[in-house]
Amino acid sequence: MSDLGTKIMLAAALAVAGVLGGAGSAAQNRDRAEIALKAAIDKEVVEGDLKGAIEQYRKIVANYGGNRTVVAKALVRMGNCHEKLGDAEARKAYERVLRDYADQRETAAEARDRLAALSQAAVAPSRSAMAARQVWAEASVNAISGALFAAVSPDGRDLAYVDWGTGDLTLRELATGEKRNLTKNFWSSREFAMLCTVSPDGKRIAYAWLNKDILYGLRVIGLDGSGSRVLHRGTQEVTYLEPKAWSPDGKQILANFYRADGTNQIVMVDAAEGGVRVLKSLPSGPLGRMSFSPDGRHIVYDFPPLGGSRARDIFLLSTDASPEIPLVQHAADDFVLGWAPGGKHVLFASDRTGTLDAWIIPVTDGNPLGPPEQIRQGLGRIQPIGFAGDGSYYYGLRTGMRDVQVAEMDLESGKVLVRPAPAAQQFVGANISPDWSADGQFLAYLSKRDAALNSVGCRVLCIRSLKTGEVREFSPGLNAMYRLRWFPDGRSLYVINFGSSDLPDLYRVDAVTGKATVVHRNVAETAFSPDGRMVFYWRYDPADKQYPIFARDLETGQEKQLYRGPQLRSMTLSPDARHLAFIGREPQAGASPALKVMPITGGAPRTLIEGMGWLGPAAWTPDSRQLIFTKGAELWRISVEGGSPHKLGPAMEQLSDLRIHPDGRRIAFVAGRHKAEVWVMENFLPESRAGR
Repeated sequence: MSDLGTKIMLAAALAVAGVLGGAGSAAQNRDRAEIALKAAIDKEVVEGDLKGAIEQYRKIVANYGGNRTVVAKALVRMGNCHEKLGDAEARKAYERVLRDYADQRETAAEARDRLAALSQAAVAPSRSAMAARQVWAEASVNAISGALFAAVSPDGRDLAYVDWGTGDLTLRELATGEKRNLTKNFWSSREFAMLCTVSPDGKRIAYAWLNKDILYGLRVIGLDGSGSRVLHRGTQEVTYLEPKAWSPDGKQILANFYRADGTNQIVMVDAAEGGVRVLKSLPSGPLGRMSFSPDGRHIVYDFPPLGGSRARDIFLLSTDASPEIPLVQHAADDFVLGWAPGGKHVLFASDRTGTLDAWIIPVTDGNPLGPPEQIRQGLGRIQPIGFAGDGSYYYGLRTGMRDVQVAEMDLESGKVLVRPAPAAQQFVGANISPDWSADGQFLAYLSKRDAALNSVGCRVLCIRSLKTGEVREFSPGLNAMYRLRWFPDGRSLYVINFGSSDLPDLYRVDAVTGKATVVHRNVAETAFSPDGRMVFYWRYDPADKQYPIFARDLETGQEKQLYRGPQLRSMTLSPDARHLAFIGREPQAGASPALKVMPITGGAPRTLIEGMGWLGPAAWTPDSRQLIFTKGAELWRISVEGGSPHKLGPAMEQLSDLRIHPDGRRIAFVAGRHKAEVWVMENFLPESRAGR
């Protein structure tokens, strides 16, 4: 072949390669654009972070101009976010779609519809008055559950809440941000406040109080911090309680009592004498928000009508014991936000459209008067607070992200081989307590499916196949699961669940059917021997305020105490079943947490680490020779034989629930920080819109 022919063929080959390379590059750009759009939608819908989503949509428009389909969709979604925030920028986003992307017919039609709706709103000022605004940028939330325990005063001036830095009931003036504690700092004695509600006259607060003996009581205190009284002292029969609302005359407090027999009670507590009247008993399950009608004759509440289901309906219960009336019945999950002050509407949230939206339903004389009306889309990860007297509705919005992560690393050197990534692709930010199966083929975890509840309820058990990525879900009918571990046989799991005693109970859950069977009552944390015959557990003994560890033979029922100390948590059994590791304290006052190891046959434990401050849960390496533990955002390693600890990567915020895969490389853990904002939604009720 001549040199000229060779050059022609080479040029042709280079041209083809260039075309193919360009095609590959274009395909990659399309993929990146679609991935970026999905991430932004997750930020908007899953996380409820509208401002963060807007910023991501802007970057898509700026960086992926060649993908007209994705950019047009990003602009429309950006406009939706601006609408939800009450921003005028929404119109500009829709107008740009019609001006520059009219060829994207479906998206352009959606933009046209939204512009028409905005134009109609401009003509009808009553609709444009509907708005939402932020009143507290970073609220105090529980570091473990992300719960925001708060109530608004009737005049909307103050927010009563639990300051999780101290455990105190605290009052915050929303306009100035000034705060003052209404109770004393009891963290040192292991007592703290829980849920609260403000009286109709704005002078008193009813709140739950957890004492050092892990008993829940009901108390009342003035907004000025005076007149503290105990209405109901904690008992073994009432394992948990939540004050929900005051009666309009201020004489009764509506509350929910969770009893040791597993039932829920809707009760009225006399605000002066503390007497209790039971209105209704319900089976174990997530009993959500409750609210009085303004005339005090009815109560609205939500509850799942089917056992084991997370989907709830809404009911009206008369305070004079008349038969209750279903208010909202739907296959979706519907939960109460509150009874509007005018008495004509009940506000509730529903996921019936695919997103969590706000709805109202008209009521009169304790009966539904018509179908519900959707008034706002995309509430996000809402935590209900309540109505102020002018009809404004206050709510918390979860903005932080704490979730199960999976990483791969060399545990000897600390080198990260595969960076941490979320273990779940759905319900991001709602997953806890991971654990690997003994054969390493599955990752199990608990997932919270209720954006409205501040408790640990409404969790499902998830099992993810590492080979296929398939996730199976179970609802064992347990109201408050909070810790999960695989049973050694790989055919079942065990969970710790609150519900039938003053301390948690241990259940075994079949990994195929999801059926739950109680194994042992009054257990705080457990570990099983590899053959499944022995269970090691600890529990708090209020008689002498000690924490004993027991070994129990499940076949014979024989039990032996291995250890007893002043504090204990995060117990774990070595893979060779020879040693237990746990975090404990020495008896002397002021002693810091220590990582200890002891043989399963009993005897004095050895202290591996002390004086490093707060230590998180530890996990054994598969060879049983080392322990990996957490300290704040850091991972550390120490030999069971002793010596100095070694710091590892990666550093992630609030590391906990550490579990090591049988291959000794992959690790699962929970990381991230719960955050929340407080918002108020105004001028959304029909009577307020009509008056403008």
